[in-house]
Amino acid sequence: MAYMFVHDGLVHKRFSVGPIANVPYFRRVAAAHKLHHSDKFDGVPYGLFLGPKELEEVGGLEELEKEI
Repeated sequence: MAYMFVHDGLVHKRFSVGPIANVPYFRRVAAAHKLHHSDKFDGVPYGLFLGPKELEEVGGLEELEKEI
């Protein structure tokens, strides 16, 4: 349920998620997932909720900050 709410609602904007869209952690998760769909880090991050941490491990924090 949480995955669907964040992935489909927050990231892909298929439905409104209300004020959760303004929570800094979830904004980072959404931005990290957008990078997952790009070619910049060969598909990293793979984990939705751990996306920011995975990007940190491959040197992608600067790119993540640009997305936020």
